[in-house]
Formats: sequence, C-alpha cells, structure tokens
Amino acid sequence: MRSLLLLSFLFSFVVARASILSLMISDSTENTLYFKGRMDDLNDIAIVIKKDSVLSVATITILRSGVMTSFEGTFQKNKFLFKEKNNAAKSTFLGKLKEGELDGQWIFENQNSSRIIARKTNKIWTIPSNCADNKWLKTFRGALNYSEAILTIQKLAENKISGSLYLEKENRTYRISGDIDLEKMNLTIKDNIGNTIGRLDGSFNMHNNLKFKFWNEKQNESYAVFEQTRHFQYGCIEFVDKNISYDATYPKLQHEKFNIWLENNIQNWLIDTRKRLLEIKSGSNNTQSAQSWCEINTISDGFISGIITNYDSESNNYQTNSINYTFKKSKSILLKDIFLNEPKANSEIMEIIQKGLKSQIYQEDKELKEWVSKENFENFVFQKEGILFLTNFNPIYNRISYLVPYNTLEDKLNSFGKELFIGK
Repeated sequence: MRSLLLLSFLFSFVVARASILSLMISDSTENTLYFKGRMDDLNDIAIVIKKDSVLSVATITILRSGVMTSFEGTFQKNKFLFKEKNNAAKSTFLGKLKEGELDGQWIFENQNSSRIIARKTNKIWTIPSNCADNKWLKTFRGALNYSEAILTIQKLAENKISGSLYLEKENRTYRISGDIDLEKMNLTIKDNIGNTIGRLDGSFNMHNNLKFKFWNEKQNESYAVFEQTRHFQYGCIEFVDKNISYDATYPKLQHEKFNIWLENNIQNWLIDTRKRLLEIKSGSNNTQSAQSWCEINTISDGFISGIITNYDSESNNYQTNSINYTFKKSKSILLKDIFLNEPKANSEIMEIIQKGLKSQIYQEDKELKEWVSKENFENFVFQKEGILFLTNFNPIYNRISYLVPYNTLEDKLNSFGKELFIGK
C-alpha cells in the first residue's frame, strides 16, 4: 500500500511538474516576439521583444554588420517605449504593433532618427538579404522609329531605370531614365543636353523581351519590340551600424579580369571611405553615410563604358569617375591609350567642347556658363558614335555633357583607337 501511495504521489508530481513546465514554455513563447524588417528602407534588421508586465526588454540587430543594441522599458497594449541599456546617453526605441506589423522609430543620442518597419516572424533572423537583389544590367536589340536600335538599361534602385538608347539610322545615343513596377516600365528619352525627345511605355514578356509603345516629341505613336541580348547581375558590398553606413553596387560580367579590376577599385574606395567616415564620426554627433554606384552607358564585344558616382553625407558632394575597359587587352582605357598625341588632342577637344556648349546652353544662364567654364571635362564615356565628355554632378544642372564624334577625331586616333571605335 505504501509503495502504491508513493508511486501515485510521484506520478502526480511528474504530471504537475510537466504541466507547469508546459505553461512556462507556452508563456515564454507567447511573450517573446520576433521580427524581421528594414531601417529607413535600407538596412536589414532583426528585432526580438520579450514582454513582461514589469520590465520588458528588446534587441535590434543590424544584420549586415551583426551589431546588436539592447533596450529595456515598457510594453503595454501593443505599444512600446524602450531606452538603450548600458549607454549613458541612451537612444530610444518606440512604436506600436498592429496585425503582426511593427511600426517604430529609433531615436539616437544626437536626436537623429530612423524609421523601422518590420513583420512578425517565428524565429530569430541572422542572415541579411543581398543588397544587390533585383539589380541588373540588360542589353536589347530591336527597331524604333524605322531605325535599328540598341537599348542598354539597368535597375539600380527598387523602381528606377537608367541607361542609353542608340539609333543606328541617326548614329546617335540618347539617355534613358524612368520607373519600373513589376514588369512594366515607363521610360523617358532625352538628348545630351536634357531635352525630351520621346517616351517608351511597355513591359517584359515571358521570354524577357520588351514590347513598347513609343511617342515622339510630336506625340506620334508607334510600336517597338526589343529582344534581350545580354543579362548581368549586380554585386554589392555593404556595411551599416547605427553610426556609419556605406554601400557600393557594381555590375558583374562573364569576364573575370574586368570583375577583379572593378572590384579592386570599389574596395579601394570603401577602405578610404570607411576611414574618413570614422574620423568624421569621432568629432561629430551626426550619423555618416556614403554610397557608390555604377551606371553603364555602352557595352560591346570590345569594351564597356560608363560612370561611377560616389556620394557622402558629410560633404553632400557627388563625385564622378569614368569606367572604360577594353576586353581585348584586359585593362582600363585612358585617353593616352587611343590618341597619337594626347596633350594636343585634349587641348583641341576642350576648344570643341567650349565652342559647342556656348552655342547650345550659354545664351541666358550666366551661372551655368560660369560653372561649366571651371569644369575640365576629365570624365568621358565611349559611345557608338563618339566620345561623350562629362562634367561632375551638379545638384542644379545635373551633369552637362558634350559629344565629340569619332569622325572628327579620326586623324588624332592611334591604331588601337581606330580599331576599337572605327573598326579600322
């Protein structure tokens, strides 16, 4: 009988202990919330909130850098207010939950803030998304306005398209810019000065080709179909914590030597930028950021040409650098590589540019004239029909460019330049 009572007691104890443990686990699970989202729609973050009636705690982890910040505070009726732990200055994390979505704000010690949007999940997230996701470079061939045409476009932001359109009949390249929504695109066609000469509205079909409606400057409508000829993904390098952030995006081709050359240039910029941002941060309360991105203007069997734009928040300046690379020689292309006498050619080209721009844009805008006169047009891209010389970026005037056709430069080109651009 005693053994039976003891066995019954032990069984009751085990069942009770299991029930309590089950309740504890259930309570712990219900009181721990996991989220994955974005900070300022730029940086992937993971959030964990452990609710408690007295003192709740939370963590925000910036997935790209792995930097975690801990908070403590209150969580009541799906609203929360947390103060940073172990930090005398203390940043603040506040917001609310609604239908599984967290809408919050991270206010830093210097009173700068970041918007946080996150969705509820069932686990802790540790892997960030690739910052090059959904970024690409494509080329197409088709016909437009009774002319054979080559379209080069890239998607560098969530819904933005940029690139170029070359019309063989005119032997002229135009600038392309616009928006993309899923598979649909609305693109504007402009000349080198910025005048709008037409519009393309269309979408990808199941074969990744493009079908457009085309309107010219007189609003005459026609149709165009482009067949995809090349597709390249973009690479990306990114770092972010709550004090500094920087990222660089660039195309990755099926050409290993070009990829190595470009990535080395990007890495050098990142090293210098990180060092500079940290030095600025040590003497400033502001969050520092920098971005670098590549835009390709022309890609052929012989070369690739475009520009890199670098930007940093401290100076609020945009710096332009050319990308010009020959696949045959596996090296960058400088002006001295294509001209017989580079100094003389440069001097004559500058005279052509200043004379040409004066007749095009100088008539009324004195400030524009003064700014352009100080530019040395050291940046350039190679197009099908000539060399496009560019200013740096200006927040008012954007970039001013001027095209010097190859046929006016033929007597100045060396054998490599003629082979590359004229086919001789």
